[in-house]
Amino acid sequence: MDSPVTVRNFLADIETARQALAEALREADPERQRNLALVAQAAGQIAHAEAVWLRGTIS
Repeated sequence: MDSPVTVRNFLADIETARQALAEALREADPERQRNLALVAQAAGQIAHAEAVWLRGTIS
């Protein structure tokens, strides 16, 4: 059975987090900046969970 998480998924979520954080840093509106930072945080947490899953399936 294939893993439900792939390295490609992990890399995409890391990139989403990076882009959302970069956009948040450029945002002037505090509410929008906060929301973008939350998106970045969520994508980072998902990527972390994916990394843990991948590490467990490789070991």
